[in-house]
Amino acid sequence: MLEDYGYGNCGYVAIVGRPNAGKSTFVNQALGYKLAAVSRVPHTTRRRWVGIYTDDDAQIIFSDTPGIHESKNRMDEMMDRTIKRAIDKNDVTLLLCDPMREFGMEDEMAAKAAAAGNKPTILVFNKCDKASAEEISEMELNYCARFSEKPKIHHMSALKNDGVTDLLELIKGMLPKGPFLYPDDQIADAFLRDIGEDIIRESALELLHSELPHSLAVMIDKWDEREKKIKIEATVLVERESQKQIVIGSGGKMVQEIQRQSRGKLGKSFEKFVDLRLFVKVMPDWQNRIGLLKEMNLNDK
Repeated sequence: MLEDYGYGNCGYVAIVGRPNAGKSTFVNQALGYKLAAVSRVPHTTRRRWVGIYTDDDAQIIFSDTPGIHESKNRMDEMMDRTIKRAIDKNDVTLLLCDPMREFGMEDEMAAKAAAAGNKPTILVFNKCDKASAEEISEMELNYCARFSEKPKIHHMSALKNDGVTDLLELIKGMLPKGPFLYPDDQIADAFLRDIGEDIIRESALELLHSELPHSLAVMIDKWDEREKKIKIEATVLVERESQKQIVIGSGGKMVQEIQRQSRGKLGKSFEKFVDLRLFVKVMPDWQNRIGLLKEMNLNDK
């Protein structure tokens, strides 16, 4: 028997789009919590995050998926399957795009994936505070040409939280009526360790810029949580010795800065003092090691 969590418009929403379109930024704004890592570096999201938005009359269960792109290794293949399953399992597809970027192969793949899912779709134009009317119009023509029926259209700026509330209202109206599936104070189904790993990786990507984004992963080795403190030991994985030196930096300054920034973000997210220690390890070709990818929870069960 289901517990009585409430009743109203309730359902699942898959968020898809090309890398760096603003999917994770939108989820974090909608939930008012830093669930997913956000970075200017593409492919920041690797897992299928589930975020839960609840108010008095609705519960929206978001699946924030990795950016759609051409598969180059086993990790990419797992991410691709994650996206397709998310669309199949959800009631509504939220297709986010960045109208300031030229329509390309990744946009084509995202539009076709959403259209093939045959689910009610909202085509969301993000970054509309900066995009011109001509850019938005051209992107709309390209995306809508991939659908047999024109999807609903919405404009917003996730970063500035402009249009996010209106989008939530639009989504609510497309969801079926039913009992809520989660308590109203639960905002994610993720383990804190998974969130912690993504926050550390986000800090590393921001500081390293585009030097080695796809070759970097984070694994938490130790998580000791007390009432007011969390002690974390984590390993930054890279594929080559030269990459390890980049992450460590001259005199260890880079890894110390990654550690410092991560500690601040983790403390803010978990509302506790965080004692963080980072280590750097070379593991050749880790992106093709299925056992490791499963251990890192990058496969969609």
